[in-house]
Formats: sequence, structure tokens, C-alpha cells
Amino acid sequence: MKSLLKKNKGQVLLFVFILLILTSILVTGIANLWESGLQLNRSQLESLVAFYMAQSGLQRAAVDLAGYDKANDYSGCPLTSLGIGNYVVTKSTQGNRIKFTSVGRCGNAERAVSFTLPKNAPNGLAYGFWRHFEDTWTEE
Repeated sequence: MKSLLKKNKGQVLLFVFILLILTSILVTGIANLWESGLQLNRSQLESLVAFYMAQSGLQRAAVDLAGYDKANDYSGCPLTSLGIGNYVVTKSTQGNRIKFTSVGRCGNAERAVSFTLPKNAPNGLAYGFWRHFEDTWTEE
């Protein structure tokens, strides 16, 4: 009987070693999937924050425009940081229209939104700017 047990000791060690290797492979695979999921969630969050930053920039431009006699007089908004993100608003002329573009950034994500106004639009509030703003902004 003792000789039979001595012969099986090597087989048990081999079985335990193979089981340990398989468990290690399984745990490594699950850890990689978990890490990929976390990175995806982080990039989605950064993209969403960047979008909200861009929208904040347009809202800031809307408020700033109310202080100018004509939309053409407004030059844009410099880089502004809020929490974990930032935005910048630029102005470009396209024929008889002015396009305001706000770019929001957070981490590696960048999103842009814009709206247009007639080149000589009167004061933002007198022009009914808020109604116009809600109807014309677009994501780029």
C-alpha cells in the first residue's frame, strides 16, 4: 500500500501545478476585461464632461453677447477652466452669418458645439437670442 502512495505523489503534484496554471490564466483574463471596462467608462465620462463644457461655453457666449450692441462686436471667450474640464469659444464669419464654436475638453476627450447668428444681429436679449440659441446650436 505504501508503495502505491509513493507512486501517486508525483501525479498529485502535477495535477495541482496544472490547476494553478489554469486558475492564473483565468484570473489574468478577468483582470484584463475589468481594466478594459474601467478605461471605457472613464473615456465615456470624459467625453460627456467635454460635451457639457462645450455647452457651457455656448451659454457663456450667449450671456456675453447680451452686453454687446451687435453680435459682430463679440470676439469670443478665452480658455476657461471649470472643475476637471475647460472650454474656449471662437467666432468665425461665414458670409452674412457669424458662427460661434465652443470646444470643451476633459482628459483626452474633446467635443465641439456651435451656433450661428446674422452678422448684424441686434443685442442678444433684444433679438430673442435665447429662443434662437435653443433652435440653432449643433454638435460638430
